[in-house]
Amino acid sequence: GICALLMMLIRLPLSGQPITQVVKGKIMDKETLMPIAEATAVLDPGAVHTYTTYSNSEGEFYFEHIPVGYHQMVIYHPDYQPAQIKELWVSSGKELVIEVEMHINLTTLGTVEITDSRIAARNEFIHVSHHVLDPANALRYAGSFRDPARMMAYRAGITQLDDSRNDLVVRGNSPAGVSWQIEGIETINPNHFATAGNSGGSMNILNPYTLAKSEFMTGAFPAQYGNALSAVFDVSLRNGNNSKHEYHFRTSLADVEAGIEGPINREKKSSFIAAYRRANLDLAYKINPWVRGYLGNTPNMDDFTFKLYFPAQKGWTSAYGIWGMSELRLREGFETINEEVFNTQSLTTGVSHLRFVGKKSYLKIAAAYARNHTRNGNVNEIALDSLRKESIQSKRAQYTLAFTYNNRPATAHAIRLGLHTHFIQDEVTLDYQNPTFYRHAAKNYLRTQAFFQWKWKFQLAWTLQAGLHAMYVSLNQGFHLGPRLSVSWQLHSNQKLAFAWGIHSQTQPGGLYLSGYTNRDGIQVLPNVKLGFSKSQHFILSYSCTLLNIVQARLEAYYLHHYQIPVFNNPLLTRSFSGLNLGYNFGYDYFTISAKAENLGKGRSYGLELTLERAYENNLYFLFTASLYQARYTTYDAIERNTAFNGNFACNFLMGKEFELGANQKNLLSIDMVVKSAGGRRYTPPGQDERAFEKQYKSYFRSDVKVGFHQNFRKFEQQISVDVRNIFNTKNVLAQTYNPDTDQTTTYYQLGLLPLLSYEINF
Repeated sequence: GICALLMMLIRLPLSGQPITQVVKGKIMDKETLMPIAEATAVLDPGAVHTYTTYSNSEGEFYFEHIPVGYHQMVIYHPDYQPAQIKELWVSSGKELVIEVEMHINLTTLGTVEITDSRIAARNEFIHVSHHVLDPANALRYAGSFRDPARMMAYRAGITQLDDSRNDLVVRGNSPAGVSWQIEGIETINPNHFATAGNSGGSMNILNPYTLAKSEFMTGAFPAQYGNALSAVFDVSLRNGNNSKHEYHFRTSLADVEAGIEGPINREKKSSFIAAYRRANLDLAYKINPWVRGYLGNTPNMDDFTFKLYFPAQKGWTSAYGIWGMSELRLREGFETINEEVFNTQSLTTGVSHLRFVGKKSYLKIAAAYARNHTRNGNVNEIALDSLRKESIQSKRAQYTLAFTYNNRPATAHAIRLGLHTHFIQDEVTLDYQNPTFYRHAAKNYLRTQAFFQWKWKFQLAWTLQAGLHAMYVSLNQGFHLGPRLSVSWQLHSNQKLAFAWGIHSQTQPGGLYLSGYTNRDGIQVLPNVKLGFSKSQHFILSYSCTLLNIVQARLEAYYLHHYQIPVFNNPLLTRSFSGLNLGYNFGYDYFTISAKAENLGKGRSYGLELTLERAYENNLYFLFTASLYQARYTTYDAIERNTAFNGNFACNFLMGKEFELGANQKNLLSIDMVVKSAGGRRYTPPGQDERAFEKQYKSYFRSDVKVGFHQNFRKFEQQISVDVRNIFNTKNVLAQTYNPDTDQTTTYYQLGLLPLLSYEINF
């Protein structure tokens, strides 16, 4: 069977007749989301075969009989700046559906620069420190395991130094400072094997097959984003094909997934998309208990995503859901039942309704529910027929109601305001089967956020944006009003200078609010439930330009001042504890805390970031990012120390090349590579808390290579690829432990060489 599969993959179709596909989409106003009628869409302008069509009253355009392969598209409209999309990949297995957002023209005089949709920010209010995640491009990256968080880790200012986790460390700050949003709603941590209070895990629950372009912001966010100290990941799900049913299947040595999309009602143009994915390695559990004994360390992961979309004459309604479950049992050996257990269950679901109000405004109403349950523990055999079970559990349920209003009162102005209210139920259980250490605590509270932001393009080259973000939490009666300001100057058609400033705040993780102890009378004591917000002031200066008319360059300098950070105000307690270090200890941070913390800590992070990016064009792309930074914190002793995540530098180089093969060049051979280097993980010398995170393991280095072969047939497309992570088998240090009795140090290394073979088909 395998030989037959390989023969089918290698064989090229003999027919010389062109294979064609449908290209269609929708054209909208960037700010109001209103459809743009009578826009001209041109495929392959200037080529021998040029295709032209026009958008209808609903902003929709349609091309048919487009040959498979790469194409370019330009959209024109007299009231808007032209929009360009380069290197559109048209395949035989799936219709290409595109959404194009156009900028309104402020003047009809002078030359208008064509916008490249591949790199433009999706949110019109973002000026600095943003990265666009386009799954179609990011799936090329070697070593990313189809994980959106790992795809983002190659961008400037973002590091991941643990191969087993996808925590996003931004500018040397705690991953707990990252906020996830799905479909415009702040949500719980969407990762398998998530840990309490953190923002990462081992693998993202979000399936790239269902994702639209998404936005990642690393500082000075617009006013609509709150409750985040270091970064915001704003994730969008795509709509399914509204005219044709399409199917997706992919399998690898690690997992298997299946997807389907298509119309619900063709006449009304409603659609759905759904995808299910599960890990493969745990199948041995179902085969034989004897086999299970040898494979006790394999993960069990399942996730499911769906989205329903119902357009209407004056807006649309959508519903979505993302569910994930994961379990891992780390067994010490075949002859023992001693094991560590990790469990995660999560669910995010919601419904949104957007209605256009006149021709320049819309109102969006959304409701969402999210739930996350994590459990880490162990089972130890302490005597004959006697077991000791220990566990730490965290539960969060969140109900959200959100309103957003957007208006363009004049051509040069845009206003957006909103109100988001979350009802939160937090619960923490710490069970060491010892009454002294047992703790169960639960709290219900409201978190309300309101924002207002205004953008003014007061000259052709200048744009000013100002806003306010307010947050109130009933648990501690905390309130914060954070101003935001940014200004950008278009120096030239291919040069831009921007400055952004903002004051940001974030609530504490539920595990910290509910930390404490049981006193001698058996009463739960929660000394940290009234902790205030952590706060940060961001200053960012950004310069971007285009080099050689094809390479996008960006240089950013930043300074972040953190204050009111939770620390201990007691010389008898550890100096390593700070809100800026949470997440370093894999989620165990909060459960070793029993003393009172206070908002007396400070910190600062400053650095310089460089990005050089050639988006995919003429069968080639590359991305180079470099970051130099310092991240420091202080506690009660006023001594400035490295944060747990201060790696000092990070550097990434990604490159890929595709070769068009076969009749009419409709097949592809792709080669992608990644070279990654960064400062090593920080650690504290044993027994020397006053030197917290002073030491550093040797620098991290990894190289990945991916080779794939993509074939187009008349009714389907298929692809086989081999993705080799850490191709040089570099030994990167994860941790070291010291045994004072033997005076020996044990070193634990990260993942070595790991090949992954996968096969994918779309039809």
